[in-house]
Amino acid sequence: MEGFFSYLDSRYRSSMNMKYPMALAIMGLILGQASLHARAVRIWSYDELLKASDVVAIVEPIKSENNRSQFEWADSAECFQGLSTTFKVHSYFKGANSTTEIVVKHFGHIAGKMFPANGPELAYFAIGPQSFDVSAPQKDKPGANEVIERVSTNNPCWLAFLKRNDDGTFVPVTGQIDSLMSFRWLADHMPGSIEAP
Repeated sequence: MEGFFSYLDSRYRSSMNMKYPMALAIMGLILGQASLHARAVRIWSYDELLKASDVVAIVEPIKSENNRSQFEWADSAECFQGLSTTFKVHSYFKGANSTTEIVVKHFGHIAGKMFPANGPELAYFAIGPQSFDVSAPQKDKPGANEVIERVSTNNPCWLAFLKRNDDGTFVPVTGQIDSLMSFRWLADHMPGSIEAP
């Protein structure tokens, strides 16, 4: 009788050893069928931005107004508003001319509307003086940050890579969907150095 139970025990153990890989395989198949949503985003090098641009300039936003442009984004176009932002040109690096102000047409997210998953990376330009806090992790409280310095800027300037429209306005060289990639924020103040603990 003891041999019979040993036999059953060994069969049970071997069937259990087969059940774990089988269960993992089934779970893998089920999870593998889950819908994965990701959007391919082109990363532009500075050389590519420069080559594709009609104008490269240091600009400062002066005012922004709504326009009637329609955003082309699947089922979420109603979440975005066309904008015409007027910039003061501080310096031209490419496409120089005597114009001291330019208008860039782009899009912004409408406050209160749900932002779509894997949505566009839209440029946003705050007008006027700005301030923000520079923080660092606290040594004695993991996960907590402490403000090291409050940084203020009077003229938030941007390095802009732009294409010229037929009407004399400009658009981001990287396109409207990921317009943020056409702009690089230029800080007029960098926080003091932080010593390592």
